[in-house]
Amino acid sequence: AKAIMRVRGIIDLTAIHEYEFLLNEKIWFPNTYELKIIKGKNDDPIKILGGTIEFEGEYDELGKKREKAASDFSYMLSKTFFYDREINIPLSIARNSVAIEIDDDVAKKDTTFWLKNRKDRFSKRDRNTFAVKDSLAFFKGINAKLFFGRKIINGYVPIGFFDFDLRYLMSYNNYEGFRFGLGGTTNERFSKNFKLDGYAAYGLKDDELKYHLGGSTRVGNFSNTWAGLSYTDDVQEIGSTKFNIDKRVFKIYDPRPINVSTFYHHQTWKGYVETNFLPKTESIWQLNHSKIEPLFNYAFFDGENLYNQYTMTTASVSIQWNPFSDYMHTPSGKIEIEKRFPKFTFQFTESLPDFLGNDFQFGKIDARAEYEKQFINGQKSTVLIQAGYAFGDVPLTHLYNNSPNNLDREVLLQRLTVAGKNSFETMRFNEFFSSQYVMLHFKHGFKRVELFKKVKPSLVLVTRMAWGNMEKPEQHVGLNYKTINEGYFESGIELNQIFSGFGLAGFYRYGPNQLSRFEDNIAIKLTFVLDLGL
Repeated sequence: AKAIMRVRGIIDLTAIHEYEFLLNEKIWFPNTYELKIIKGKNDDPIKILGGTIEFEGEYDELGKKREKAASDFSYMLSKTFFYDREINIPLSIARNSVAIEIDDDVAKKDTTFWLKNRKDRFSKRDRNTFAVKDSLAFFKGINAKLFFGRKIINGYVPIGFFDFDLRYLMSYNNYEGFRFGLGGTTNERFSKNFKLDGYAAYGLKDDELKYHLGGSTRVGNFSNTWAGLSYTDDVQEIGSTKFNIDKRVFKIYDPRPINVSTFYHHQTWKGYVETNFLPKTESIWQLNHSKIEPLFNYAFFDGENLYNQYTMTTASVSIQWNPFSDYMHTPSGKIEIEKRFPKFTFQFTESLPDFLGNDFQFGKIDARAEYEKQFINGQKSTVLIQAGYAFGDVPLTHLYNNSPNNLDREVLLQRLTVAGKNSFETMRFNEFFSSQYVMLHFKHGFKRVELFKKVKPSLVLVTRMAWGNMEKPEQHVGLNYKTINEGYFESGIELNQIFSGFGLAGFYRYGPNQLSRFEDNIAIKLTFVLDLGL
């Protein structure tokens, strides 16, 4: 049996599958698979696989049809052969947590191996093609570009054995003012089994130096287990929910911290073990010892004493579990090759009484579930459910602020800022705090509509809601706030990527916590979406 699929447009793509029917097993089994990509009718240049395959446009920069060049006759041909088939052989997969495993020596096979396993005739033309492509790869520095690209997409600039972190260069908030810094981490060119990281930053408004130093070593290869130790002297937003397992996020422009003004200063020692030992999970197990000083008018009252400063020693575990995703293990680490939903995140934190001068006894349980559905017509729905429960004597600095992102100003246009990803755009900073909460975010995005050649906005409908409660409110002295026992609700419309990634959004606050003035319930925000074509 043979199946042929073809798409003709800006590229001409043909896929051919051939199958053989296995009579005893009564199944069709693949024999060969062939993929061919040829240039189609395209006005502009096309780059595929990060520029590994390039097709020039039909017209030059002046709009004139150009003469044919090598690109017009180039094509990509890939063939896959299935051979040495064995049926119903008993086997035991030792590492069934990954769908694909690539050996460390996969790129070091000699000619004998390829002569044995290449099922297609290797002609003189093939040999010359490889020579030309290798030359192009060398002169264009494709390997270097791939190495650089993998770093820059995560916010690093690699220089030799050190990756400079772009997050530390410059930022702004209402407490530190403009914050300038420099930092990063060593990369695999320094060592594959040992890492050093650090940063130093300085705020012009608070006139203080902040810094971080850390190191870690690999103690497990397949499980990608690292053990590390670090020290940090810095400031942190109060009430912010942070899952330790979350990947570092690089944003060219992160709007939310600009409007934050309430921070606490912390000096933190941290020891941790990061591992993928459990199937389809990533986890961090850590021990923290911190000295905390609120940088705003606040004191914690435990019934007998007021604390303006306090010490915390905590143990925590944070786990990311993606049960429906597929993973591939490579010499560079484990990669999620098929991202499927839902995904779950869990975190448990417990203070250690009478250990290293710990002042309070408390615990925190945090959980998150994410779901994403992409439709064949280009639409996409996303759902985020997140909850937290804090018990015991927990200062306000370590409770939940419910992710606000709106300024407390009278005039609507004075509150114009940039929208966050999963923040409440009509909720004002420090307006609500909770010791227990649950929130729901729902978004549905429609396919982009081309209004003009360079204007292709996408419409997104947004609804958010949250419920929360504050136990022992008498413990928190100095900062006025409300609770969301009756619920908080907002909905809005985002018109994203109107021009150069920028868009416009509007949100409305309703329900029990609606404000008395109509205009105070409205938030107008700019949006920014960076499309890397990935």
